[in-house]
Amino acid sequence: MAKIISKVLASRLQPPLQYLINPYQSAFIKGHHILDNFYTAHILTHHLHSTKQKAALLKIDFERAFDNVSWDFLLKLLKARGFGEIWIRWINDLLRSTSSVVLLNGALGESFPCKRGMRQGDPLSSLPFILCIDVLYRMLQAVTSSNYLPTLAIGDVKLLTLQFVDDVLLFFDSSIRSAATIKIILQAFSESSGLKINYNKSALIPVHLPAYQASSLANSFNCPTQSFPLKHMAGLDTQRAGFCCVPGRDRLLLSPKQLLKSDYLPLLEKIDTRLAGWKGTTLSRGGRLVLLNSGITSIPAFFLLELPTSSLGDKSNRQNL
Repeated sequence: MAKIISKVLASRLQPPLQYLINPYQSAFIKGHHILDNFYTAHILTHHLHSTKQKAALLKIDFERAFDNVSWDFLLKLLKARGFGEIWIRWINDLLRSTSSVVLLNGALGESFPCKRGMRQGDPLSSLPFILCIDVLYRMLQAVTSSNYLPTLAIGDVKLLTLQFVDDVLLFFDSSIRSAATIKIILQAFSESSGLKINYNKSALIPVHLPAYQASSLANSFNCPTQSFPLKHMAGLDTQRAGFCCVPGRDRLLLSPKQLLKSDYLPLLEKIDTRLAGWKGTTLSRGGRLVLLNSGITSIPAFFLLELPTSSLGDKSNRQNL
């Protein structure tokens, strides 16, 4: 029954969600494409690089984000965003019907009720979750409107943050004051929402900054520094991709420059691995073609958008055909 109710609520919530969520959230929103944010990130980083502007990117990693959402925060948020009492009661009932069990040495223990987090595998869970993440954008936007935090811009387009579910990139002007303001906002959001930020896995990416300044900014967030190409979007699945990004083992690479063929080796190795196990000598040419098409076309086509021409002419397909 809970799954049926979740599907009904998800179908009802999906259409108006585009009016409730900021335009820089590219997941689960009608009219938004999964490439949008990485296309924007590529343009901005390329612009900063080519104009030699000093700036910084902060890649935020949330610790077990779906498991740590505060129910009280979510329910108060729904009320603040204008959801009716019936809707809020339905969401509350679904949340409190959640239970978990511990699997120990192959044996299931007794179930126990959950007190926070979203239901795993639930069709509705992702939608309230991005409503929660949207609060971070609005908090940052509020301090920006009050001139406490300057934004980076390309022409008339001002940009501060990009979001894909819980993957968040912040762009700021690399000043200590901006870093301190962002840290306060992140701490306030974390305490209210229950979404704990793992600064050890977060990273600061400097753009045209001397090493000492990059180190100082990273220390203010208690996080390490990284350089381009930027590994981003951990836990990559077949529904995630990015412009000028290629898959690593479980991540994508973002760079302000054209990526080299060596950057695409993980994808080429993945193709080679799939082809290497085929016993082509025992199949007809038609059979090999069917296997080739079914094996390679299962790799998302958007990974191929920025492949160099030399990679597209790779001999792997020809050898197995």
